[in-house]
Amino acid sequence: MEEIENPTILLVDDSNIVRMAHRKALKNGGYQQFLEAENGLEALNLIGSFPIDLIIADINMPKMDGIEFLRLLRSREEGRDIPVIIVSGSASVTNVVQAVKLQATFVLTKPVEHSLLCSNVKQALCRSVLETDANWKILVLDPLPAARKVVSNFLRELGLEKVHESSSVPEASEVLKREGCDLVIADWTIASEKMHELVGGVNRPHEKGTVPVIVTAAETTREHVLEAARSGASGFLGKPFGLQTLKQKIVSTLR
Repeated sequence: MEEIENPTILLVDDSNIVRMAHRKALKNGGYQQFLEAENGLEALNLIGSFPIDLIIADINMPKMDGIEFLRLLRSREEGRDIPVIIVSGSASVTNVVQAVKLQATFVLTKPVEHSLLCSNVKQALCRSVLETDANWKILVLDPLPAARKVVSNFLRELGLEKVHESSSVPEASEVLKREGCDLVIADWTIASEKMHELVGGVNRPHEKGTVPVIVTAAETTREHVLEAARSGASGFLGKPFGLQTLKQKIVSTLR
């Protein structure tokens, strides 16, 4: 893993005390460049005007809260792939699910331990040198040929050439038996009906442990995320997702 050099971190919180605490903890962790905003609206105005490598945003803020900020951020081309750590005042399942649906990199609950914050920032800022892992075998499972092609092309852009495609769970099972894939990226339209069968068939012992499944979906709901998690999915990605978002999800799943 290779970390971004001299990253700029945007701190978004209506409390100056909280922003100061985050900044102090991160400075102790070796980070030096920061931008600050008191709410999501201010933060959005900074996006595109400054190069931002990572965002740490509170959920409960006036004018625009963290969830709405994340929603609008992901709708903009320049904000689609920026890693975001969401901080919540409570361990609300609703907050966590909403943040996951909007591709938050991590969700932390206040009070945030400084060591955990620095650790998560480091992980979020790491760029994978995927060429060294070009032997990873990935199966793309989607009923639509065009959708499979998009994901497969993304994977090849990341230096992953051992990509296989399937349009159904039975076909995927045969590919897994034959190729011994390291990861499955499955569309929700298949996974929603056969998630237990898919995960049950995929997560079997092999030389690297169990084979993880990342679920993708065009329309995500709280029920989708929770059902996927209960069924054993390793991750959830809302469509459309960018190249770097996919990259981070793959690396965090397989490393």
